[in-house]
Amino acid sequence: MGAKQRLEWLDTLKGWGIAFIVLGHIVGAGVHLSDGLSQAFCAGAYRYFYAFHVPLFFCVAGMTLRPAPWGRFLYGRTRRLLVPYFVIGVLSVLVYTVAIDFVAPILQAGGGAYYDDRVTHLSVWASLKILLSGNIFWSPLVANKVLWFIPALFSATLVGHCLAHVSQRWWAWLIFGMGAAALVRWVSLPELPWCLNSVPYWLIYLAFGVLLGKGAFDRLCRPAAFLLGLLCIVGFGTLAVWGWPDAWAPLLRRLWMLPALLVVCGNIFGWFLLSRALPCRPLAVLGIASLGIMLFHKFPIVFLQSVLPWGRAFFQGGFLTMLAGVAVIFVLSVALSLLAYCFILRYFPWLFGKVAWPLGNLFNKESHHES
Repeated sequence: MGAKQRLEWLDTLKGWGIAFIVLGHIVGAGVHLSDGLSQAFCAGAYRYFYAFHVPLFFCVAGMTLRPAPWGRFLYGRTRRLLVPYFVIGVLSVLVYTVAIDFVAPILQAGGGAYYDDRVTHLSVWASLKILLSGNIFWSPLVANKVLWFIPALFSATLVGHCLAHVSQRWWAWLIFGMGAAALVRWVSLPELPWCLNSVPYWLIYLAFGVLLGKGAFDRLCRPAAFLLGLLCIVGFGTLAVWGWPDAWAPLLRRLWMLPALLVVCGNIFGWFLLSRALPCRPLAVLGIASLGIMLFHKFPIVFLQSVLPWGRAFFQGGFLTMLAGVAVIFVLSVALSLLAYCFILRYFPWLFGKVAWPLGNLFNKESHHES
């Protein structure tokens, strides 16, 4: 496959990933806003999306990670990850601080106990210190909690770049990641800055991405890739939602984290093959803009789904009404995030490490991919 075609399917894979992240956040809140069949559906969809949507992005990073001079690597990572992290992070803190007194009563009344511990009145300085530490996931900072992904990706790719200079064999990365994950679990380290505790686990998915990036599936024809991908999506997706059979429990307990890794990698592999078989231009747009959508999408979701009365009403009606609500909130949230991303690319391209208008390339049938 040519480089142009390869990048299109790779952007399509990222597009699936960011769509699953947005949908996961919508159905996650939907579990607490609905009941009956609607609640059961949201819970199942939540388990499915959260089984692999973030590891998919680390896998993509592994596909594209190559050894480079350290100066160029650190400059690129800082420009493309750390600049948007700190700029959008500070803006998120300021917006949250200004809006919290208005939004908190609505959230806590609309969602009940679900939002009681998701509304905080941290000072701006306390929020900025958490932002600087990179430890957002388990912190009380809720201004834009999805920002945790950037420190995790930065730290994981930094360690991955070190490994790339030592060896580009995927199995060496996998052994190192599994060994480090076992050590971290056994030693029980204190929480480290910039998600360093979680790096061993992410290295496993980087290693899987290195394997997929070796080109072993380049000769697989599209119908075969589609059928095999669909089989993996259905099979491993079922395991993600309902879990392994109870009769297998004694064996699975002896295998440590391997059953969970199999479910994650199996789902990623399915969407990898499907993206190769059916590259999609609209999804490729989402893939190119995935970092911007990642940073912005929580604000429209919370506003549309939980602040506006009609948004909550979608999840308090029937099953079809709930499905319509998920679709409407998803489309509006992604559209608003894309508008914000395009606005920044037009007037402040430096914020995302750009010096030109990248989406224009896509509509000229060229795809611009950055891991």
